[in-house]
Amino acid sequence: MKITTTLLSVLFCGGVLLAQPGPRDRGPMAMVPQTDPLKAFLSLTDAQLQSLKDVQKAERDAAEPVMEQIAAKSKELREALHQNPVDQAQVDKLKAALADLQKQLQSLRDQFQPQALNILNAQQKTALATLQKALELIPAAQQAVFFNLLDSPQGAPGGFGPTGHRGPGMMGGRMPRDY
Repeated sequence: MKITTTLLSVLFCGGVLLAQPGPRDRGPMAMVPQTDPLKAFLSLTDAQLQSLKDVQKAERDAAEPVMEQIAAKSKELREALHQNPVDQAQVDKLKAALADLQKQLQSLRDQFQPQALNILNAQQKTALATLQKALELIPAAQQAVFFNLLDSPQGAPGGFGPTGHRGPGMMGGRMPRDY
């Protein structure tokens, strides 16, 4: 059970590292997120969008040292897990350190979110509630697509094809977690 928990922790931390923007994202091959849908939905001005990008960059810059520490601790944890025998006390210590670093990242996020929200007007903040509800509905919508109750949106990720429709019983090569 402890090894399973430890492995899940390592996978989670690795996923967090991959999901975080950092130095590797600054090159010419960096993915630039599409902002047009958000801009249209919230009726953002160009100035508001630029301000949001500025806050996001400041958050990334503030998080970079913590991300570097997470990378180093994750590497230490991987190495500790490959020791024979595994030093469970060292593994637990590294897991605790990673959890603390994750809390630091969340604290930074909590610090910068009000700055981003302050860029929006009252109507735009109200529209965010609709987006929050949509986020909460994603798992149910994905299951409805899987069971062929709904077609996925055009251009949706997951390999459903250019029209957004997928064949019967197919899920972009992935099986749902329930199976």
